[in-house]
Amino acid sequence: MQRPFLLHSLLSVSALLCLCAGYAIAECSGSLTGTSVAVRSLVAFEYTQYTFSFTPGPSGFGENDTLQITFPDDFDLSRIKFVSAGFNGTSNTSLSVSGDNVAISRRNGKALSAADGSLDVILGQVRNYYAGTTGDFRLRILRRGAVQDCDTSVPGLTFTAASLLVKSVSLGSSLAEADTSIAFSLKLGGVLNYKGRDGGMFLITFPEGFYFENGVASVTADMTPYSDQLAAHVESRACTTFVWMNCTTVRVNLTNPTAEYPTGTIVDFTLSSLKNRPVTGLTGTFTIQTTNLKGQVSDESTDMELELSGNNATLILWLIAVTGLIVMTGICTRLEARYRAEIAPQRPRGVFQPNCQNQSARVSIDSEPLLQLPSQV
Repeated sequence: MQRPFLLHSLLSVSALLCLCAGYAIAECSGSLTGTSVAVRSLVAFEYTQYTFSFTPGPSGFGENDTLQITFPDDFDLSRIKFVSAGFNGTSNTSLSVSGDNVAISRRNGKALSAADGSLDVILGQVRNYYAGTTGDFRLRILRRGAVQDCDTSVPGLTFTAASLLVKSVSLGSSLAEADTSIAFSLKLGGVLNYKGRDGGMFLITFPEGFYFENGVASVTADMTPYSDQLAAHVESRACTTFVWMNCTTVRVNLTNPTAEYPTGTIVDFTLSSLKNRPVTGLTGTFTIQTTNLKGQVSDESTDMELELSGNNATLILWLIAVTGLIVMTGICTRLEARYRAEIAPQRPRGVFQPNCQNQSARVSIDSEPLLQLPSQV
């Protein structure tokens, strides 16, 4: 009895898929064991030494075989060099690179098997990638170009960000709520604009309460000896506390990047149109990172903070509604003949700032009295 055409077609497709799946699974005739990769340094973008270990599989490691190591995407292998290998009887070993593949080829060596134990291959001047966890490495034994034994899922590495040196950060004015600018002088611990592939930028996360007028920051910089320019883009982010409405992150991008900014490069730039937070004292920490357009981090600084003085601070009322309870804190720092009360998206949520005067001041929401302040002297 003939199968219906549709059923026959489905069975044929299923068989084909099984064959393809079987081929993918059977990339290697056997498995390498004891595979691992170790590095001297896990800091992003450092040139460092890699040690690959493996024990030969059922096919062994023949006298003229090649060990092929496939790195995860985007490693810089341009300066890689062969350091040593634990191949007993190897009279000549050569290294070649093609894309993400590094081939270590033996010539007229002793054939090795699992009985010979673990073998090490040491490679130098491999450049780490951005901070974060890489994909897997792959190790294959090639014999006359054909794959013998392999391990295609050697666990990747987790790199940490290099240390970005903040030479200085200064505000044009340190008065709370002042219109000001902020100047940065940074020394790279990693690199910026890695080969131009993914772009390069500084990502500055401001403490809560800072914002830029109209959400726009202008940037000035001297990029000598590079021809690049900088452009600033202000972004709002969610605040971590309920007090603040909008919080600010600024991307300072390289425009038309033509070069890689190596470790040790000093970059100076100033952002204008900044509004200081309206609270005196320590600001909380700024986070400054160098990243690419994918958000991958090269280096960072997370422990820098500034201090704001109160000479320009007006009375601050922190109004917190908890079952009808109004809590007020603050201090009056200067006398004026009038007062103001404002709520804006950039200002603290529920924070009012009336100027002091020699008579009673009243803070209102939608023209309805909220509380009556005592007379100031």
